[in-house]
Amino acid sequence: MMKLKIAIAGLAALFTAACSNHNWHGEAFSHYYAKGNPKTEQELDERQSIVHWAANSNPGTKKRIGYLEKYIITLEGSRDPHDIYYIRDAAGMKTLGYISENGMFFKYTKSGEAERVGEYPIHDVGIRVFFGLPKGDHLAFEDIQTYSSN
Repeated sequence: MMKLKIAIAGLAALFTAACSNHNWHGEAFSHYYAKGNPKTEQELDERQSIVHWAANSNPGTKKRIGYLEKYIITLEGSRDPHDIYYIRDAAGMKTLGYISENGMFFKYTKSGEAERVGEYPIHDVGIRVFFGLPKGDHLAFEDIQTYSSN
């Protein structure tokens, strides 16, 4: 009886070993997932002109105060892309600050450090606070076509 139990246990061990997966290490079933990004990449997704005019004036007096650019970034080793927004000046040449994926606003100081402004909804309150615009003034976002490789 004891020999039968040992034989059954031995057969069970052999069947278990025969059915095991030699790829079972680290992350299970890693060959089913895409590999991490080999390098950090960013791609311009959309670009908008930020336009402002005073509360008591007509829209004909509107003035571009900056650009809002949305980039899709994939970090090295990551599989998931993230969004980041850059705020540029009216000429589109100088980066004034950036907005994280969560709506956290940062403004660059004269020394080049990023200073936290706060966390706001991006398309109205955050831009008003970032540029110091009064609540009653008008703010608009005009789409600009991005260059594509198509």
